[in-house]
Amino acid sequence: MVKLYNQVNVLTVATRIVHPNSKRTSLVISNIGDYPVYIGTDNQVSTTNGFKLPPGNAISLNKALGDNPDLEYWAVSDGGTGRVAYLEQIKYD
Repeated sequence: MVKLYNQVNVLTVATRIVHPNSKRTSLVISNIGDYPVYIGTDNQVSTTNGFKLPPGNAISLNKALGDNPDLEYWAVSDGGTGRVAYLEQIKYD
């Protein structure tokens, strides 16, 4: 298993957080910015159809629990430029 960490600036237009990865077993996305961000699985995510993630909050996705951490995830900021951090766990054969 490999754990990877990174940060992404989230704009007021759809911004990719992670690409799809069939080997990703878990993913945590944390809003470390000053604005709410909205999370979705494609570039059509918006403040009306995304999952709201307020500043200081996180979402955790785990394949073992039936979640889909292997999909691509996008975000859009509700205000100025936001910032998210993510931690992903990758299983290599």
